[in-house]
Amino acid sequence: MRKTQPAATVLEAVKAAARGESLVDPTQLTRVLQKVAGKRQERAEAKLLLDQLTAREREVLQLLAEGCRSDDIADRLALSVHTVNTHVRNILAKLGVSSKLEAVVYAARHGAVRVGGQSTT
Repeated sequence: MRKTQPAATVLEAVKAAARGESLVDPTQLTRVLQKVAGKRQERAEAKLLLDQLTAREREVLQLLAEGCRSDDIADRLALSVHTVNTHVRNILAKLGVSSKLEAVVYAARHGAVRVGGQSTT
């Protein structure tokens, strides 16, 4: 409801509110519903991308989120640094990002990792 509405419209809105009803401007409702649909689509796309990661790639991604460097990850997972770097390249390609930081931010935003903590998956 806008302040520029005619008095009769404002009065009707007050009466409707008193009856427990809610008046929503159709244009605003449309915008809200479009935004919700967009967020739902974004979550679905992120899930598809994140589901492509192997268990080992998820492990590497979580360790990146915890601030580990490639050599630290290699030590913790008993892998070579070359293998860790291969996993990182695969993660970047699957998520469509260009850096480790982007991968961590993307995964954190979509609940796949916790920055500085344990994995949520």
